[in-house]
Amino acid sequence: MSALVALVSLLVVVFAFYVAGRFVGVLFAPFAPAGDVFHFVSAGTIGVVGLLVGLLLGALAIHGASLVFTDEESYLHALFTAVLGEAVLFALGWIPFFGPILALVGWFGVLKWRYEGGWLAAGLLGVGTWLVALVLDGALDLVGLGWFRTAGIPGI
Repeated sequence: MSALVALVSLLVVVFAFYVAGRFVGVLFAPFAPAGDVFHFVSAGTIGVVGLLVGLLLGALAIHGASLVFTDEESYLHALFTAVLGEAVLFALGWIPFFGPILALVGWFGVLKWRYEGGWLAAGLLGVGTWLVALVLDGALDLVGLGWFRTAGIPGI
């Protein structure tokens, strides 16, 4: 039952990002950082698929780092963290001047809230996640699937 709730929740978030990107994306696109949801939703249906795959890849990166730095072993937990992280990046990343910094602090706040430990643990988890995502994106580039990018992780 919880897997069904998770899937429905993920679909609602993806649909909300799709609608927001279609109607609001044009207004905020000049201010949007390169790695946020505007990159994915600008292409319509293909963008939704890219967002879903990106969230799965982002969750894989968070999960890989969490296996090293925390006791959490649930991929579903990492998937919800990636969705929340993408929502924070989407909500804060477009703000001129301070948006990228606020988005980064907000993303570390999501990691701190979702995983045990303080800000130092969230920082280590964030750096580990970023490194895993960098390797994942590089591997996808090597096999010719470079159009998929990890979502829910800043700067990737």
